[in-house]
Amino acid sequence: MFFRIKPAGERRYLQIVENSRDGARTVQRVLATLGRVEDFEANGKLDALLRSGARFSETAMLLSSLQAGTLEASTSVRIGAPMIFGRLWEQTGCRKVIEQLATGRGFGFSIERAVFASVLHRLVVSGSDRACDKWLGAYHIDGADGLELHQLPWPGWARNWPIRVAQHARRVAPRT
Repeated sequence: MFFRIKPAGERRYLQIVENSRDGARTVQRVLATLGRVEDFEANGKLDALLRSGARFSETAMLLSSLQAGTLEASTSVRIGAPMIFGRLWEQTGCRKVIEQLATGRGFGFSIERAVFASVLHRLVVSGSDRACDKWLGAYHIDGADGLELHQLPWPGWARNWPIRVAQHARRVAPRT
């Protein structure tokens, strides 16, 4: 269904029309002629009619609330990249290695989550640790909610951590 303006000489009429199928062709049927468009525009009745009908449509209610300024804004966070790369992070053992290396170091926060956030930031977009701090607000990363700028490893460190892990493993691995 839709509204249509039907011209008739110098006058224009507002109609509600429905489309239906009759075999292979589409047939339009006028459900109601509401009156002259000029009358609706002059009296503001069209806005009142649409507001009245909007009560039955969630989408129209949202648009009306947005225009009236009564819509409460809510925040949304992205979860796709943290979920996908989080699973890879777990399966490759990155999380375990960093947690083992950080054990007993006395960090007051999860260094593993900070490294993961920095690496994820470099994968999704590129930028500095300051950019990562701002970027984190748009993403939901489990355990990274309380991270602050000074806790994020600088990009060079985060990018080179696999090399550091390998060097550490070589030092502590038993010689055969």
